[in-house]
Amino acid sequence: MDLTNQIQDILVRAGNYIHGRDSEDAGVTYTSIVEWKEGSGMISSTSPEGTRQQNDETRRQWYETGYDFWEDESNCAATVDGVLGGFACISKRDLEGSADFVRYLKSNIRPELNLTEEENGGVPTRACECGAGIGRVSKGLLLPLGITQCDLVEPSPRLISSAPEYLGDRYSSKCRFFCTGLQDFQPKADFYDIIWIQWVIGYLTDDDLVDFLERCAAGLRLGGVVVIKDNTCEDVAFVADRSDASVTRSFPYILAIAERAGLRVVYQRFQEDFPESIFPVPIIAMEPKEESVTDIKPIAPTESFDENGKSEPIWWKSRCCVSTSIVEWKEGSGMISSTSPEGTRQQNDETRRQWYETGYDFWEDESNCAATVDGVLGGFACISKRDLEGSADFVRYLKSNIRPELNLTEEENGGVPTRACECGAGK
Repeated sequence: MDLTNQIQDILVRAGNYIHGRDSEDAGVTYTSIVEWKEGSGMISSTSPEGTRQQNDETRRQWYETGYDFWEDESNCAATVDGVLGGFACISKRDLEGSADFVRYLKSNIRPELNLTEEENGGVPTRACECGAGIGRVSKGLLLPLGITQCDLVEPSPRLISSAPEYLGDRYSSKCRFFCTGLQDFQPKADFYDIIWIQWVIGYLTDDDLVDFLERCAAGLRLGGVVVIKDNTCEDVAFVADRSDASVTRSFPYILAIAERAGLRVVYQRFQEDFPESIFPVPIIAMEPKEESVTDIKPIAPTESFDENGKSEPIWWKSRCCVSTSIVEWKEGSGMISSTSPEGTRQQNDETRRQWYETGYDFWEDESNCAATVDGVLGGFACISKRDLEGSADFVRYLKSNIRPELNLTEEENGGVPTRACECGAGK
């Protein structure tokens, strides 16, 4: 399956939008990402395998349009107001929000993220500002956080040549300047502690963004993070802007691309206190996935608890019954069959019925499960307190730091009673 269909599939399976619209003409809408890309000539289905591939000529025109837009001083002066599209008024709030994000990330989630040379055992720390413009983020965020050296990557010669003067002598001596598009930028492997990508991913095609993020992942030192901070749309999957060859993606769309690039989210929050006229702006810190599903061993040590609640290592007892795949296990147990007219594997109704009957009979038998805490926990009542405390900590953190709109009490809900549902409740 080609990348565009992979992204659509991820969005559809999660119940998210795949339709979009044009930024200038409200009458121009697209029923899907595929329709937008095919209609604009960005992808074609002319490969020998019949998959949709990026159109080289349209891709070239895409980047030329963006380059010409930002090189035109009438569109973007080499000032903070220019690079922020006339919104210099939000720069201070933006940088403060980003600084709070990084400090929280460092203090509470990612203590191994090294920002200063001292934290890094005397080794200089490095950051990369992608889509740097004149270096606003390097000057206002990365270098003040204690980063030793910043690399600024910007495709516009006019803007990047203005960066040293904007940064001033104090900071420009700590920076290196790269005039290239992100689609062509190759970070050095195992080099950066933080790669900051702000208000620029919309100028990369999906294919190039996935490739770029993969290269960024390889460019991180141990403990480092890739951070994306960008506009998102809420009512559609994307908003296409033909005037500067850019696309605003939905938050799930960005996460789908990150997933395809082999990244996972470490921490994310939305920027607060921006004007209502500005799209919602998430800040997303990501790291490379450490291992794929195929790396997981079928037989591996885990943890259990003895009668005193002490953790002790055990081994899975079923080491003599190992299936080579999920399909083999399900076919061997009769859970699925491949007898449908289309030749696809479907759930076997009779085996399904037996599956649930077996589970029902087991839990209804008091000799297997007494109607007590020890019974419903399979003899592990000793872990109940730790389990509940851990769950409570999780919910409090979720409420305080990620989902403040989650209402737990009647008071928080404006006097309306709150409700919860416990599934598989036992007693």
